[in-house]
Parts: sequence; C-alpha cells; structure tokens
Amino acid sequence: VLPSAALDRLLSLSSEFSVPMTLAVIPQPTGQSLADHLATTKNIDVAVHGWAHRNHAGPDEKKRELGLHRPLETVTGELHAGLEKLEELYGTRFVSMLVPPWNRIDDAIVGQLHDLGYRALSVYGPEKMDPISELNTHVDVIDWRGTRGGKDHDLLFEELALRMHEAHKASRMTGILTHHLD
Repeated sequence: VLPSAALDRLLSLSSEFSVPMTLAVIPQPTGQSLADHLATTKNIDVAVHGWAHRNHAGPDEKKRELGLHRPLETVTGELHAGLEKLEELYGTRFVSMLVPPWNRIDDAIVGQLHDLGYRALSVYGPEKMDPISELNTHVDVIDWRGTRGGKDHDLLFEELALRMHEAHKASRMTGILTHHLD
C-alpha cells in the first residue's frame, strides 16, 4: 500500500534479474505515493488485492475478506471500487485481475467478477475451470506452517523445479508467490 525498504528490495531484484512481477495492491488504504513510486519501474504490473484486507469470517473460520459474511452487494461494490481506484492510479500498468486476500473467495463472488470488469483471478494452486481466467501462483516462498519465514532453499528449489517441469509439459506457466513484507 506504501513504498517501503522491503518493496524497494523486491523491485531491485526484479530489475536485476529481469523478472516481471504483478504486485497485489490493497486498494482501500493505498494512494498516490505508491503509484508515484512505481511510475519509474519497468515490468511491474498492479492487480487488485481485495479491498481492505480485512477478515470478515467468524472466529472459528479461516480468514476471508471475500466471502458471504456480508451482503453480496457490499462485497462486489468494494471490488468494483477497488478496480476503479487502481485503474485510475496505475493506468496502463494496471491489470484487471483480482488476487483475493488469504487466497479465498466465495464461488458466488467469482461468478460476478466478469460483470464487475475483472478479466482474471489469481489464487494459490492449480487452475480450475472457473467462469473467469485464472493466472495462479504455484510455489510459495514462505513456510507458513513451520517457521513462518523463508522456506529452506533446497526444498524451495525442488518445489520450483517440479512445478516448472510439470508446467512445461502442459504448456502452462509457473507463478511464484512472495510476501515482500514477510
């Protein structure tokens, strides 16, 4: 949502190794400072990361902003506002893709995305036959269930090599999920 040293490190690595990236930006709290900061970068796109990255699920449920814990019209209204705000801030570097917080989204909301102006959805895991194109991530660099830090490099390399091999055979892509603030 804001420029930071961690973001600058990620942008520097992207530039140094010529790796294009799509940043999932949270629309509600972001603003012109991040847009200005990214204006000088190359090969960086911006997608919508929910609306405010707030959990609306119950205390015994997995975190979810894009569920039916609130009226469907409220959720879709926020997603439409997020799309419009980021498109205005980022212009040609904006991609009309939704990246749900916590990689969770209710099917009823997925069914509304195209009508809201979204052209793609990105979650973690294999692509499904959803009513909208999926550009997913497949390898996560963070060990969320263990150290909550970076995965062991050998394990990460093994996961990445396996995914790239499978993706190549099927003429698919490989998405790498990073969390630059973590």
